[in-house]
Amino acid sequence: MRAAIAVPIAAALLSCANAFAATGGAIWVDTDAGCGISNFTDPDDCLAILALSRAPHVLIRGISTVYGNATVADTDETLRKIAAAWPQSPPRYSGAAFAGDCKGNKAVAALETALSHERLTILALGPLTNIACLMDANPRAAMQMGEIVAVMGAEPGHLFHPAEGAPDAALFGHGPVFSDFNAAKDLAAAERVLGFGTKVTLTPYSAARQVEITLADLSAMKEEGPFGSLVAQSSVGWLASWNQYADRRGFYPFDLLAAAVMLEPVLLRCRIADVRVAADRKIGSFGYGPRRVLFGRLSWKERGPRAQARVCDGVADPQGVVSLVTRQSPEKTP
Repeated sequence: MRAAIAVPIAAALLSCANAFAATGGAIWVDTDAGCGISNFTDPDDCLAILALSRAPHVLIRGISTVYGNATVADTDETLRKIAAAWPQSPPRYSGAAFAGDCKGNKAVAALETALSHERLTILALGPLTNIACLMDANPRAAMQMGEIVAVMGAEPGHLFHPAEGAPDAALFGHGPVFSDFNAAKDLAAAERVLGFGTKVTLTPYSAARQVEITLADLSAMKEEGPFGSLVAQSSVGWLASWNQYADRRGFYPFDLLAAAVMLEPVLLRCRIADVRVAADRKIGSFGYGPRRVLFGRLSWKERGPRAQARVCDGVADPQGVVSLVTRQSPEKTP
């Protein structure tokens, strides 16, 4: 990692997604989609891709896979199923199977080629391994990434548990506790990306927990064509697990919030915050804690280089986010 981190201008960070939504733009999706593999595998990547597929101003140049929610083989299979239900599906490329899996990485090579033709916004829905591999292999090409939207980050001390706020949590008094999964799978990659100097937007768990996808939403999604029906069917088991173990009527659509930032940024509330990979001493003991991607007011004790990123951790219109995958979509130009 670089000894010093470039700090982007705050105004530029705040305006980048607004400009994308207003003018249209080319994007690349990097995903660990494992939709429907089991009742305990989230369908959020597929919700995000579904929302993007319905947006007439979005040009998806490619989709790459990365390990995370599922093995990369399962993720590749998920994308094959999506392609069968989505005739306009873009080219897809198999990527990293584990942290640091850069050698012979087809996804990295494809992204490098795409960036040689135009600047791209990167929607990173899984661990940042593929993105960090490209930064190491060809920094000049990586500089063509206009913005990286990643699903990760936490304020110090915040534990992720979906039963937060529920009256009768089903497990341990608060429901199951999640890690900041995408960051935890490859913290070195997250540190590399944050330190590279490209504009970064984070959509953390704290944003997703303000939105729920319910059974009624899945029923509406089924009416939106083969792709919508596929995603709805792959979400039923995940919804059932949230009903049972988290005592919630719906589930949080983590990755959909990242798509919402790109498609309709007015749906979220964003701010500029210091970000760094550091030990979270608020959930540790004896002055130690797990290393996490932290944002917000960071104390001097949280040592290490820091960057600034745009953090979208508030939701202005929860139903507007849900409607990205439930309302009737406009015709998309081929």
